[in-house]
Amino acid sequence: MSTSKSIIQHYLAKLVGINFAGIFIILMLIVSGNQFFLVLSEGLKFGLINNEVFYLLFLKIIRDIPIVLIFSFTISIIYSLNKLYKNSELITLNFAGYGDARIYLLLQPVILIFLSIIILFTFFISPQVKQEISSIRSASENRPDFLILKKGNFQRFKNNDITFFANQEYKDENSEDQIFEDIFIYSNEGKKIILGKKGKKVQEKETKNYFLTLFDGNIYENLDGPLSISKFEKFSLMIYENKPNMGIPTINAEEKQLQDLLLFADKSDFFELLHRVSIVILSFLLSLFSILVSRTNPRGNNNFSVAYGIIIFFSYYNLIIYSLNLADENKSIESTFNFLYPHLIMLTIISIIFFSRNRLLNAKKIL
Repeated sequence: MSTSKSIIQHYLAKLVGINFAGIFIILMLIVSGNQFFLVLSEGLKFGLINNEVFYLLFLKIIRDIPIVLIFSFTISIIYSLNKLYKNSELITLNFAGYGDARIYLLLQPVILIFLSIIILFTFFISPQVKQEISSIRSASENRPDFLILKKGNFQRFKNNDITFFANQEYKDENSEDQIFEDIFIYSNEGKKIILGKKGKKVQEKETKNYFLTLFDGNIYENLDGPLSISKFEKFSLMIYENKPNMGIPTINAEEKQLQDLLLFADKSDFFELLHRVSIVILSFLLSLFSILVSRTNPRGNNNFSVAYGIIIFFSYYNLIIYSLNLADENKSIESTFNFLYPHLIMLTIISIIFFSRNRLLNAKKIL
């Protein structure tokens, strides 16, 4: 590689890298802010606890990184090269023989690094993140309501068989157990009322079952018939029975790792594999399109290169989603070719721009 070519390549890579970092950071801040409110809303819906809310927020941000990366890289190439055209720097390089194809070769190392990151996220990181998100949601849906018992509130659990109320609540100094005072419990099973001066919520380490242990109280039984009252010094009531495999979510195709998808246990595995391959093809073709659409006349007042890039990105991506959903619904061999149509359309647009521009340049040289 000549010294001049190396300098130009380093300069282009540095410019694209700086603009990419700035665009990516801004977009990630926007995505993070949006996800923050969505996760808070989801936390209220599914009953997430504090550490789960922030962990879920982190996972959702990681999940959205591939699309943000593709969009940021596309816009950074367009913006960087467009700026060089506006400053007539790339115009000079064009006269020196650096056309669109040679500019792509100069940016090829950066594009290959970018594609490697997209492949890493699309095929390995994102599926694991999506599986973690499903696990958190499943755990919260199956979590007993009594994990956080509150004073001054009537709470029902164990399929509404038990109603709980406590006048006071505080933490045990030696453990994480909740301590209660002036406890009222109504058990629908046996139609009895249990009153205790003091109580504790405990979990058995072996079985993971939860119990309410009450001290110094009375049990009122046979509420519909002759009332029976008995006193106790200590009384334990099971309020949750842990069952093996409870809350373990079913792994969907989009949550499977590559080696599991290649087993093709289900048709959805095949379509998910097509989707991941489509994301990589999308990334590559958009990088080519970005180089072509960035060209502009430095004397022109109007410049829509970035706008064209944004329109093509969302149109292309949504067309991929639509075509794959259509193929997934039909579940036929012929429908699998639908995933090719968006890429063929994009490749046609790139070819038209490239060859028409070269034809125009050759015509100018002849004249």
